[in-house]
Amino acid sequence: AGPEAMRPALARHGAFVRQAIEANGGQIFRTAGDAFCAAFATAGPAVAAAVDARRALTAEPWNLDQPLRVRIVLHSTEAVASRGDYVGGGLNRLGRLLAACHGGQTLLRPGAQTLARPHLPT
Repeated sequence: AGPEAMRPALARHGAFVRQAIEANGGQIFRTAGDAFCAAFATAGPAVAAAVDARRALTAEPWNLDQPLRVRIVLHSTEAVASRGDYVGGGLNRLGRLLAACHGGQTLLRPGAQTLARPHLPT
């Protein structure tokens, strides 16, 4: 509805998400529009990045007609590094999870939930 206001909002969104991922040791391996895919060695830093990003995005006073509602999915899968990217069947499932997720939601797949449980905020 407001492309002039959305351009700087997307830039700010990207800065928040990138900062949360990098500050928690994540490696961004793919971006597409406003979407970031990142790999973490363990679940704890992935949870911390999701929480940090969500808190920063929620606290920001967006100059938009509607709040910026971001989708976050934590998914645990094996993948193979390939030319600066990752490939694997589990990443195809991740794309489907993101498509099913609604703005404002954070989804945890069962495997990721088991790994992340000790690191989840109360």
